Amino acid sequence: MSNDDFRRELNNAFDDVTGTPSSGLRDRVRSAVAQAPERRQPYWIAGVAAAVIAALIVAVLFVANPLKNAPSLVGAGPSPSPSTQPFVCTEQDFVPKAQTPSAGGEPTASVTGLRAGQQGSYDRLIVEFRDRLPSEVRISGVSGAVFTASPSGQEVTLQGANGIAIVMRDADLHTSYSGPVDIVTGYTGLAEVMRLEDFEGVVQLGLGVNGPACYRAFFLSNPARLVVDVQTSAAPSSPTATATASAFACTSQNSALNSAGTPPPVVYISGLRPAAHGSSDRLVIDLSNGVPANVTIEVRSGTTFTLSPSGMSTTLKGSNGILVTLHGADLHTSYSGPIDIVTGYPGLAEVKRIEDFEGVVQLGLGVNGPACYHAFYLTNPNRLVIDIQTPA
Repeated sequence: MSNDDFRRELNNAFDDVTGTPSSGLRDRVRSAVAQAPERRQPYWIAGVAAAVIAALIVAVLFVANPLKNAPSLVGAGPSPSPSTQPFVCTEQDFVPKAQTPSAGGEPTASVTGLRAGQQGSYDRLIVEFRDRLPSEVRISGVSGAVFTASPSGQEVTLQGANGIAIVMRDADLHTSYSGPVDIVTGYTGLAEVMRLEDFEGVVQLGLGVNGPACYRAFFLSNPARLVVDVQTSAAPSSPTATATASAFACTSQNSALNSAGTPPPVVYISGLRPAAHGSSDRLVIDLSNGVPANVTIEVRSGTTFTLSPSGMSTTLKGSNGILVTLHGADLHTSYSGPIDIVTGYPGLAEVKRIEDFEGVVQLGLGVNGPACYHAFYLTNPNRLVIDIQTPA
């Protein structure tokens, strides 16, 4: 079959299906084709105008390039610290207002960390919070280093010549924080940090400082932090520990410290805190309810001690040892910290519990160099302090 015959057959089949076309259909098609350009003209002009406007917008975006200058939200770090500027401090009260928390945020700013560090011309305390900053923070200088603990009303004396009080409202120090609440730093400026209050949404921290209570304070974010910088002092002093303010004098002889008054039946040890202090390393033994009836300190050649009541031998780090025996004492009721502390200090290398049985507590101290020490009591709160000479 030829192509012409095929077309005729196809047209006949189509006509059979669709029926005979109207006689006026061909004229209507010609009329529509002739008028189409005139009807499409307004749409054609609108299309050209839209294309021109789109080209102008693309050109403006290319020149301005807002994405080129937009800050990145990936890995955003903390706000810049003013510590890069020369240290300028104040002795006036500081009352910064924290950022207002969102309606869906935590009602209380939970402290997650207390960190002290040295920064050259100043010492730094960082108070870190879990989700948000406290609703109000007030910082004020204190003449002397005597503070009042709340809600007990007891007076406590911190190390240093003066103090700084930090009051934070809508905060707590017990939900997310499990670290020490009394930090003796041994720094030139910031000598001690102690919790004074953590009650009904109010947290107070006392700072004992050597020299004037000159500080600066500011907030950082990501995570939320309060930073307090304390100016270092050229000549640190400490009214509560005069023995360490002068040249360190120690003894290598056995000694005994006796209670001046009537001691309680049992003295509960609540803390064991070693720290480095320049020419000496210090061990502070916190005594929660008084001073033991008798404390003896013995010098040992070597660092091997006998555990009691097991009778097993234990060897501590260091070259020589010191045995501290507290009669009428207890290390398990009020103390939950480590009983074997390896310090890494140049003088005091290790502190280990040797005995805690029937009212007798023995602590073994491993020291580098000669076992030369100085021991004394401090009050408010009660503490037994043992300073170990660092090797020359």
